[in-house]
Amino acid sequence: MPVRYTVDHCEALVTVVIDERATPSDLLGHFEAIASDGDAREFDRLVILREGGIKSFSQGDIAEVAERADQLWGDRAGFRIAIVAAMPVQFGLSRMYSLCSARSSEKQAVFHSVQEARSWLGRQGPGADAPTPAPLEAGPPGLGACAVER
Repeated sequence: MPVRYTVDHCEALVTVVIDERATPSDLLGHFEAIASDGDAREFDRLVILREGGIKSFSQGDIAEVAERADQLWGDRAGFRIAIVAAMPVQFGLSRMYSLCSARSSEKQAVFHSVQEARSWLGRQGPGADAPTPAPLEAGPPGLGACAVER
């Protein structure tokens, strides 16, 4: 699957991994799935862009994805989103997403490493030393007894 997520009840965290095959439709479907997942709706999100993930998205694609996310939860939701981008183009597109989104900067940020993102989210336990997205092959960091992959 080009977009998959893990719900960790112990950390109250949803870890999303987006790979190079993901399309805007895949992301929109992912948003719908999380919005209807009672376990995940209000948990913070750690979004990991694998190398190549979203790099082919256009400005219009980014704006559409941000608009749909705002329709589903917008700034009223209490969770925070930390996006980890390994490549400069991903970082730029993720910043563009942040600017297109109605979410405030206190609730959404873009990082170069999983460790930085987890720290910003207040998570220092398992997974804090996980590699950046490029070499990540086994799936979301910190997948333990409290986590369920969707």
